[in-house]
Amino acid sequence: MPKRKKRSFFLPVKSSDKVKQSKVTTTAAGDLSEEIDSDNLSDLDTESKRQEDKKKVKKPELVSEETPQEKRLRLAKQYISELGEVGEPDHLEQDGFDSIGERLQQEALEQSGRLYRQLSDVIRIDPTPSHSMGAHKGSITALVLSPDETVLFSACKDAVLIKWDLRAAIRLTTFNDPHRSNIKQYHSSRILSLAVSSDGKLLASGGTECKVEIWNVSSCEHIHTFSGHKGAVTGLTFRRGSCDLYSASVDRTVKVWNAESLTYVETLFGHESAITGIDSLHAERAVTSGGLDRSLRVWKIAEETQLLYQSSTSAIDCIKFVTKDMFVAGSQDGSIYLWGVTKKRPLFVQEKAHEGWISSLYAVSSSDVIISGSNDGYVRIWKLDQSKKSLELIHSLPVTGFVNSILMTYNGDKLIIGAGREHRLGRWFCDKSAKNVILILEFNQQT
Repeated sequence: MPKRKKRSFFLPVKSSDKVKQSKVTTTAAGDLSEEIDSDNLSDLDTESKRQEDKKKVKKPELVSEETPQEKRLRLAKQYISELGEVGEPDHLEQDGFDSIGERLQQEALEQSGRLYRQLSDVIRIDPTPSHSMGAHKGSITALVLSPDETVLFSACKDAVLIKWDLRAAIRLTTFNDPHRSNIKQYHSSRILSLAVSSDGKLLASGGTECKVEIWNVSSCEHIHTFSGHKGAVTGLTFRRGSCDLYSASVDRTVKVWNAESLTYVETLFGHESAITGIDSLHAERAVTSGGLDRSLRVWKIAEETQLLYQSSTSAIDCIKFVTKDMFVAGSQDGSIYLWGVTKKRPLFVQEKAHEGWISSLYAVSSSDVIISGSNDGYVRIWKLDQSKKSLELIHSLPVTGFVNSILMTYNGDKLIIGAGREHRLGRWFCDKSAKNVILILEFNQQT
């Protein structure tokens, strides 16, 4: 009998036609007309001056195509220039990374997957409540930090965006406020997702209006609107080191945009229900959670393939990369799943991590710290044991209401929590005892 073929782990990505990039060719300059101003020349030396000016006119140079080596050198110089503009984050100053060369080396290690920090040893002591910021009237739905970790952006169900000074915990400006009739508003209903580009220049926001809005981070001025989704935009993420933007939607698709050239690139299909979460790192890959279809997918965008992972329990609502080869997901039954990119089944399942469904997850990049939030009254901080492939509970921090967004600074000195009375994606429950608030907890660093 003929042998049955095994089902491939790699599934082709169905994508719409990509935007064709027209190849720019350089041509030699054509005839140039020489123009010499002789109004101020005397009649005696007109001819001699004219001859001298002719000698000074440069012949047109042939423009050659840029070689790969020249391109790499140009991009490296451009990146170093951008680092100088953005400035060194606090964690680089505190750890002694005072040179751009060391920062580039650290980012190279992180991209290759060889950088892994034991951050859990630093934050084992109890945190100190620092600030509580309650400017939003609706439930907090999304938080995002600038790359230098000085500015925080927040969004909520009342369609308001706020820019905060994280160090001073003060509001810098409120923009896209529907209550201000004299200013044009680009969101008029719930904002569900935020993302900031790694150069710290662009902010993306998405919500129930099926659009992605692009903003200037420093001025908070609107730049562009991306249209194309047919459902609410539930997740946004910028690929690190680039302006590639990935958006996930209730319409079951992932769309790829370029926020620098303000162009649409392609659409990725595969999920059978609304996508509830998305994340990315440096590579041209994104990981998504499919909610009720109980699937997780790693999209290999350059290769136009996808990896499918199936959960056998309840719906998956949130997902985050830990490293380029590992990610975590949170389900509605309160479990946390740890997956390896090359494995079909989860490496580890932390059952009953929360009594309620897990509404938010955060993995501190290239470290052993994972943070989960729910509506059971706690935010929990976990240590990931790489060798045992298990999670150890470090802290259970009391928080009332739905924890819809969690962030932690790179060196682990601040934990930022966005909470509210309702879940960010719906109004199934309402905790009237909760406040719509942003909490900042500080960890005194151990030495």
